[in-house]
Amino acid sequence: MIAICDLGLENPKRLQRMLERLGYMAIITSDHSEIACCDAVVLTGQDMFAEGFNAVKRNKLDSLILSMNKKERQIIGIGVGAHLLCRSYESDGLYKGIGLLPFDIVANTPVEGFLHTKLASRTFGADSAYLYYAQNGFLTRTEGCATAHHNGDFTAAYINKNVAALWFYPQKSGEMGLNMLKMTLDVMEGIK
Repeated sequence: MIAICDLGLENPKRLQRMLERLGYMAIITSDHSEIACCDAVVLTGQDMFAEGFNAVKRNKLDSLILSMNKKERQIIGIGVGAHLLCRSYESDGLYKGIGLLPFDIVANTPVEGFLHTKLASRTFGADSAYLYYAQNGFLTRTEGCATAHHNGDFTAAYINKNVAALWFYPQKSGEMGLNMLKMTLDVMEGIK
């Protein structure tokens, strides 16, 4: 079971339908007891880091996610959710993230739309794809299993053991987004 954290940033129904299409059971919730019972948790949101940060703190989801990480549950950040998993995010102030990924994000040139993305074929089974992005901060280091270019190269996907960060939006990237989400979940294993 996968818990999609309801941060109030967007309608996560599209992501829920996508996960169900891939054969996973998924619920949308902010209830700690429901999230804690799941095999995986997803944080997602579009272009509103401060609101996401405030929702995580207000609902004490940061401590719950850190606890789930200690139990080696799968944790996936999508878009703004990927930022939330990092150490910090700077844009009109410095925000401390959950800290599961050793990265600091600094807001730079905003992007919304499809970008050509280079993929690690051993992870995603393809060399490149056009994927949808909507945010104004990127990890300007090119680590991970996918990179894109917008005023410089940036990391588009990063997977480390039980934590994954996807700075693109699979739910808005068509069939390739669906395939990449499936392959990310396959790499992470242990999700029912």
